Amino acid sequence: GRLANTLWYDEMSGGRGYAHLGLSGAACWPNGGEQARFFTRPESYGTHKWYDTGRITDGESYQLGGIEGVLNINQLQIQGEYMNVHMQRTGGASDLNFHGGYVFVAYWLTNDYTPWRRTRGVIDRSYPNENFFRVRTEDGSRARGWGGWQIAGRYSHADFSSGGIDGGVGNSFTFALNWWWNPYARMQFNYINGLISNRDTGTTGQNPLPAGVGTSGDYNILGT
Repeated sequence: GRLANTLWYDEMSGGRGYAHLGLSGAACWPNGGEQARFFTRPESYGTHKWYDTGRITDGESYQLGGIEGVLNINQLQIQGEYMNVHMQRTGGASDLNFHGGYVFVAYWLTNDYTPWRRTRGVIDRSYPNENFFRVRTEDGSRARGWGGWQIAGRYSHADFSSGGIDGGVGNSFTFALNWWWNPYARMQFNYINGLISNRDTGTTGQNPLPAGVGTSGDYNILGT
């Protein structure tokens, strides 16, 4: 389930200012089945799941709780989210706790903003004030539109290690340049730098990392 509320919405500016707060939660009973597993890739699609608890066969039940928030003031947006999972285990094994979250700041270099869909409590599609185009006019000159440009930065943290389960602890920083051609097409340029520790690389399951490659490491990712 999820509860969301738009705490503030600036009608006078057409929604260029707003604030949002949301809470989410889930209760699950995998009873030691295959669902008692938590994994994710880094913030760029890759072959392996770099954070992976493996199948927790003695996981009886777990609860997930999350909190999210957004503040938008004209061209500036700040957004963050934090989630926590608490798992109970059978057979006298200790309970487990996994958690993670992120915060990012984005700013439009052009006079654009990120719309908000109040009915669902989610980010809406961005509509640049000027689409990207280049055409020849009747007098032989060229007319241009540059689209919308945005810079952004994000910090993320994840902890998939608890009670002898070494799924990995990670921190990453992302720097981005986003170029909106129009409301339906854009280009993204990302640089991600991160560090992972406490990772059991011999974890069984789908797409495990090769055994013996170490329990920590850093990485750099360039993405477009």
